[in-house]
Amino acid sequence: RLYNEYRGLSSSGEDSQNVTTMEFRTPFADGKWQFRTRMYANKLDVDSKGVNEFGFGDLDFRLLTVPVLDMSKKFAVATGLEVFTPTASDDALGNDAWTLGPQVFFVKFLPFNGAFDLIAPGYQYRVSIDEDGPENKVGAHALDLFLLKTLNNKRQWIMINPQGFIDDENDIEFGNIDIEIGSMLGKDHGGQSVYARPSFAFGADRPYDLSMEVGYKFVW
Repeated sequence: RLYNEYRGLSSSGEDSQNVTTMEFRTPFADGKWQFRTRMYANKLDVDSKGVNEFGFGDLDFRLLTVPVLDMSKKFAVATGLEVFTPTASDDALGNDAWTLGPQVFFVKFLPFNGAFDLIAPGYQYRVSIDEDGPENKVGAHALDLFLLKTLNNKRQWIMINPQGFIDDENDIEFGNIDIEIGSMLGKDHGGQSVYARPSFAFGADRPYDLSMEVGYKFVW
């Protein structure tokens, strides 16, 4: 999966961030587990603070499994562990800390009498286990709510994703709402799809006002 996100930062001036992400996922252990890794090319322009950097962000990877799957009740539970590594090419483009992010998702298929294909609330807690100085210490909560609706025999989809973030270390709280619209690329394009995902942030501590992500995904 390859996608690019542009953010208009909420600080003064024309501050912005542009992140291009390359993501790879694969199942293993007879499909019972999934491995995901992501690499980031990050362009950060914060003229109000004299920061203008381009380079690579922190590399992260995740292990995910589904310990509960009951299709008779249309219910599942997924759990995972995400690891964030201090590999950014510049301190401004990452966090100089080894960080763990255990997470859990609860999935309900065909909720609200089939109005959606699934609804999936999730929670993740990120905590640093080794950091270069107290200013890099991490302790943060993230809450998600995925609402997915597919159309045209599952060739198109709409996803609504409200999120909330609480950063205990920096006393920061904010939220955002993502709306993703995507489509498969036709019968002759295999597992290829494209999507657009605008995001609207709210709260006094929000790091950005508006972002737009566009992406391409290939499944084989």
